[in-house]
Amino acid sequence: MALVRPGSERSATVVALEPTQTLALTSSAFATLCGDHPGVERTITVLLADRVDSLNRYLVEALYLSTDRRIARRLVEVSEVYGGCVPGTVIPLTQHDLAGLAG
Repeated sequence: MALVRPGSERSATVVALEPTQTLALTSSAFATLCGDHPGVERTITVLLADRVDSLNRYLVEALYLSTDRRIARRLVEVSEVYGGCVPGTVIPLTQHDLAGLAG
């Protein structure tokens, strides 16, 4: 969001569950990238719209689904990231992490 909204600051923090390498992109470098490759802005717009849709779904779930169902849905989503719903799949989350995902 901070890249596409002038004057705004980064609004999220993440914690890696596995060893990770991060890269940073400054606003000026992003502006240059968009100028050189106009399709980048369209891609970012689509990604942001997808994120809004996802957040809307989570909000509806938080309002209308039981905690058990929200936890089950998040477990299925996370298990797909960590090898699919295969017996023996290890998901490196604590109960606190899972509670945060389930809202």
